[in-house]
Amino acid sequence: LARRGTEVVPAAHLRRVRGWMRRREQGEPFLQMLGWAPFCGRRFRITPEVMIPRSHSEAAARAALAWGRELGVRACVDVGTGCGNLAVTLAMESSWRLAATELSPAALRVARANARALGARVAFAQGSLLEPRRHPLDFVVANLPYVDPSRACGIADALAFEPPVALVSPGSGTGLNARLLEQAWGKGARACLLEHGPGQGAALAEAARKAGWPELRVAQDSLGEDHLLYVWR
Repeated sequence: LARRGTEVVPAAHLRRVRGWMRRREQGEPFLQMLGWAPFCGRRFRITPEVMIPRSHSEAAARAALAWGRELGVRACVDVGTGCGNLAVTLAMESSWRLAATELSPAALRVARANARALGARVAFAQGSLLEPRRHPLDFVVANLPYVDPSRACGIADALAFEPPVALVSPGSGTGLNARLLEQAWGKGARACLLEHGPGQGAALAEAARKAGWPELRVAQDSLGEDHLLYVWR
């Protein structure tokens, strides 16, 4: 305002901003209006077919990098990659061979486009969880849907603008992560790091034990809520 407050705003700019305001009044997330979202210092293109990357998931990316280096990881698969933010970040900040799976063909197209735009080498495959991947596996990471279907009405606004398949999981919100733990164990993965919802740590720890994982740890976020499940053999 100090530098340009006396200038007349072009009519086209006014129309654009008024359009944005109408869309925000209807609840559309601003980042979706922009068409991109920041994650770990990079811009990722987003569409209505993918979930918008959340800033708190950056902690999962940092944890995966730190733990993977400690384990001496050589290869990593990101399950349910969405727009590809986690897979691309790990590929660009490590020397690991990165693969990623995604159930939605539309989301997979977005992820591939982001990897190309950012210059990341990721082997993408379409399919459910780890089904497209051969075994044995090395390191598995995932930020799968974890909203309890019975509570979906409480996030109706988000469901209206982001794909429900990227947010809601069966089994009180833990079903997809529990299935992934079984698959990862069966395919010989050395370790998994899974992001999950608040209050789900105990249930997923029990699911990990039932799947056969001998070692596990639940880590909390900065607010003291369960956030990450570490399992290894």
